[in-house]
Amino acid sequence: MSETNAPLDLQLLSKDLNLEDSYQFSTLCLRLLDSLKTRDLVSIEVSKHSSLTDYMLIGTGTSSRHVVAIAFKLEEKLKELGFKDLMISGQESGEWVIVDCGLVMIHLMLESVRERYQLDDLYRCLAIGQFSELEDAS
Repeated sequence: MSETNAPLDLQLLSKDLNLEDSYQFSTLCLRLLDSLKTRDLVSIEVSKHSSLTDYMLIGTGTSSRHVVAIAFKLEEKLKELGFKDLMISGQESGEWVIVDCGLVMIHLMLESVRERYQLDDLYRCLAIGQFSELEDAS
């Protein structure tokens, strides 16, 4: 992602944006998350093997306070762009916050939680249909 600290121009970012296109929406979310200093961002398309969402985005915050702040700032920016259908859960502890936007589900975690649950690997296996690897891990 970008190395600059320049704030994102929401008007420019949303120009010609179709919020119902999951790829465009996931790309928008990635750019917003990057601007909020989310670390180690990963995007995994799971649409072929999941009825829940099309993309799983995973990112790391530097503290529980940062994780919660990312989620609420993301919500604020998306609402400014006209997207209102999202739910946030896990903000009480701030260790693992999920922002469910329908087409895109975003997991924001502390580094220790991300390492423990290894969602990156889980969703990559799901994305390519390797369910036997998931069964072997249990």
